[in-house]
Amino acid sequence: MRSVKRRWDGTDGNRYVRRLRSECLEDRRLLVSDLLLSAGLVERLSIGTGQVFTSTEIDSFKLTIQGGQTLSVWAKPSGSLSPVLSVTAPGGATVGTTTAAAGTTALLNSLSITAAGEYTIRIGAAGGSTGSYSILGALNAIVEPEWVGLGSDNTVAAAIPLAASSLSLSSGNVDRLAAIGGFDASSAYDYFSFTLHDGQQADISLAGDSGAGRVELLSGSGTVLAIGSATGEVSQAIASFRDTTIDGNATTYLARVHSTGGSVGEDYALVVSRGGSLESEPNDSRELAGITAGVLGAITPRPVAGVTLSQDFAGMDSLDNSANLEPPDTHVAVGPGHVIEVINTAIAIYDKQGNVVSGPTPLTSFFNPTVVSGETFDFDPVVAYDNLAGRFVVAVLIAGSASSSESDLLYAISNSSDPTLGFSEQHRIDFGTVSPGLFADYPKIGFNADAHVFTLNMFGVFFNNVDVLVIDKSTVLDANSSTFQSRIHRRGADSFTLAVASMHDATPGGPLWFVEESGDFGTLNSIRVVRM
Repeated sequence: MRSVKRRWDGTDGNRYVRRLRSECLEDRRLLVSDLLLSAGLVERLSIGTGQVFTSTEIDSFKLTIQGGQTLSVWAKPSGSLSPVLSVTAPGGATVGTTTAAAGTTALLNSLSITAAGEYTIRIGAAGGSTGSYSILGALNAIVEPEWVGLGSDNTVAAAIPLAASSLSLSSGNVDRLAAIGGFDASSAYDYFSFTLHDGQQADISLAGDSGAGRVELLSGSGTVLAIGSATGEVSQAIASFRDTTIDGNATTYLARVHSTGGSVGEDYALVVSRGGSLESEPNDSRELAGITAGVLGAITPRPVAGVTLSQDFAGMDSLDNSANLEPPDTHVAVGPGHVIEVINTAIAIYDKQGNVVSGPTPLTSFFNPTVVSGETFDFDPVVAYDNLAGRFVVAVLIAGSASSSESDLLYAISNSSDPTLGFSEQHRIDFGTVSPGLFADYPKIGFNADAHVFTLNMFGVFFNNVDVLVIDKSTVLDANSSTFQSRIHRRGADSFTLAVASMHDATPGGPLWFVEESGDFGTLNSIRVVRM
């Protein structure tokens, strides 16, 4: 950036002129960058400061810009200045003009710069007002009006369209959209809208000043479709989302941005790339060479900060289960004061120093005889600590024998966060009512604010389908076993090894997420995310 400056002395009525040059932005900068404002050809400009002393004064700034870009300019006044802001093209044609109320920012958002050359930015005053100002700008990005004190975009209905920031890239039908803004209070969201055509792919990246902030992809009505992941290059990214509609129409989606931790008040850049892709491997060696058509760059997972081990101790081993099974299929859950370990056929409770408080106990003895019903083939136990309810949950599959055609699930929930005070609420769930003649296997446990959820692979001779067991938490936290309510949902044959999430910060009525492989034994082997 270079500038030549002539300063108005305030006495002869000459215009104050400042010249700046925006250098050519090269194609190589289309790659995702670890710099906040170079991500996706977004560039911030500090154009100048000054003061309007008289009602007839006009200050001018000259900015040389390459064609085929967009320019956003805003003037922030102080005092009672009512700024009049305009941009004119090299030939003198007005590109944009606006007048703001006294003390209010004047914003010209995403003006189209079609021809290369020297553009003139002028600021004056309306209504005889005077005062100082600062002029800022941005190339190739929508400016969030709320960020400069204008309006609000904190609801789905108020989402800011990104279409005006579209910048075509050199890779076929690839373009990118962008916005710059500021993180609101932790309880507020910023919404931006864009469209995708049938089958079109999009990648979203968010770069905050300190690397903080979150981005989510939503449907046009506000349903969460994808959540950003931290990367080494930007704060968060959502890679390779693809529109699945086939109606011939453009579908509206939303990018939702919000703060995390100390990011409140910081600036951010949001970039949406359409028609290209962000790879998860940088292809930085001959061995990793790949096809580059439509590739916009690479993102890598952000390393997780090191974890300090505060306590470790030996748990149960295969000798603590009645069949001496190897491996014992260990599962562990940690609560406020205790640790519960389950292995095939046994359970033990420890304090956090590793001292055995209870057990090892056979699971067929841990559960009440009324739910065990005399069966002895128990296997694949799981345990979880539900921090939202303050309870431990223990479950195990049981059948008459390994050759039984069906198996059931035994479920127990602790009376409090202290598991030594008992598990009075216990139930047996029969899958035969929904999946008759199928053997439940490989249970996974998760929860949100409303339910405990189990997923199970169902087998006949071969894998058949996945069953999802949903237990209403309100009916197991009321100290009344007779109110117990559950439901089994049978998914199609294209689901396999569906794993349920534990939503530790869930709120009532919120979603529950699953991840699964589509197909078994290597068929249709894609990973997909499922929302309940």
